[in-house]
Amino acid sequence: MTDPITATVIATIAFTKLTETLSEKLGESVYLQVSRQVKTLRELIAKRFTGNDKAEVALAKAENGSEDGVADVAKILQPVIEADPVYGEELKTLTQEIQQQINIESMSGEQIQNNYGGTNFQTKVEGGEVYQGNITINKT
Repeated sequence: MTDPITATVIATIAFTKLTETLSEKLGESVYLQVSRQVKTLRELIAKRFTGNDKAEVALAKAENGSEDGVADVAKILQPVIEADPVYGEELKTLTQEIQQQINIESMSGEQIQNNYGGTNFQTKVEGGEVYQGNITINKT
């Protein structure tokens, strides 16, 4: 289960250098896709606050990497998300998509095993043969 998508999470993903930090871990195509999504998220937020001087100052600080600016954006964003559920859902959906892309890419190549009783198998196949179950192989 993932944490709820709050205004703080949205602002953090939109305005921190998260994608640049992860650029070495993410594949090039995933990095480009996530970067586009983050840009879209920033634009959705900025568009909503056009003409709001206080919000524009916070956005400018956040875009320059200020943690206080990110926190200010989150404070300004929270009441807007609550007042406009459609806009809030749009931001939350996009943020969740970004998180999923990052999580999926960072997990690739890992072995994940879910145990539900009975005989459980964990397999990572990178070529060769895979035999699962109670198998007896006699090679001569």
